[in-house]
Amino acid sequence: MKRSCLLRPALFGAFLFAFGGSAGASPSDAFVVDYSRSPHAVLRPLPFDAVQWTSGFWAERHRQLCDVTLNESWKLLADPEAGHVLDNFRLAARPGAGGYVGTTWQDEWVYKWIEAAACVWRQTRDPALARRMDEAIALIAAAQQPDGYLSTMPIVAGKPRFQNANDHEIYNMGHLLTAAVVHHRWKPGDTITLSLPMDAQLMTADPRVEETRNQVAVMRGPVVYCVESPDLPSGVSVPSVFLPHDAKFKPVTGVRGLDGELARSTVILRGPGRHRPESGTASLYRPLSREPLQPFDLTLVPYYAWANRGRSAMSIWLPVAIQP
Repeated sequence: MKRSCLLRPALFGAFLFAFGGSAGASPSDAFVVDYSRSPHAVLRPLPFDAVQWTSGFWAERHRQLCDVTLNESWKLLADPEAGHVLDNFRLAARPGAGGYVGTTWQDEWVYKWIEAAACVWRQTRDPALARRMDEAIALIAAAQQPDGYLSTMPIVAGKPRFQNANDHEIYNMGHLLTAAVVHHRWKPGDTITLSLPMDAQLMTADPRVEETRNQVAVMRGPVVYCVESPDLPSGVSVPSVFLPHDAKFKPVTGVRGLDGELARSTVILRGPGRHRPESGTASLYRPLSREPLQPFDLTLVPYYAWANRGRSAMSIWLPVAIQP
């Protein structure tokens, strides 16, 4: 199936409804994007329902969108021999029930359809269209994972998340958020709860990377962390620090010894560390120490935030300590 077949509804919807729907108009929540109070905007948006296409070329395209294109696009979404799109959402809701079929970006076809359908419904209030949107939304909700993650191909295929840009997870997510904004216009007093769980993870490199062999780095979401000398106890140096293989970290806002917005907005990690006591007279090469590693409270800062507290030592990669 050609991708353009399912792009047309959203493209028509975005263009045709950027200028509004039925006359008589409207509160500020009718804007898709309200920049009316911006002192820098030259153009001002019209409320979503402020104007109506009446005749001519674009009015004809608008009627085609309402009467033909949305329905035909839904048929393609639902056809297992054409788009496989709705079936992939059903499979994501029941992992193991079948194999994923199609491209990695197909989720967005559903989201673009909802975006266009929501624009049309705002003008027509068609109950059949509302029921069909509800059907699509129910499929999306069923496929969404308990922690909020949603991208049907990795779910169905059992692939690791956010490891390959070609899986289009972020791309699909953007279209989902756009569809949600158009489908539901927020009003003053609405409360939105957004939960983005991001547990810290210990990451390893390919063992062929000799410089990082038997070492780990810490990531939380897309942010890489490091140990920096200002956060270490007296007598503990960066090269002596180890990370337990089962270390768990707690995110905390604020950086000790740093002022300003960076300090207030930066999320650090706190967790268990280990260090090997060092002798100031140790030679460059020496027998392996049998002395046990000593525990201490470890603080990690985002890599982007280091070197803001004077001269310091830093390391992203740390040797891992396997605990008995």
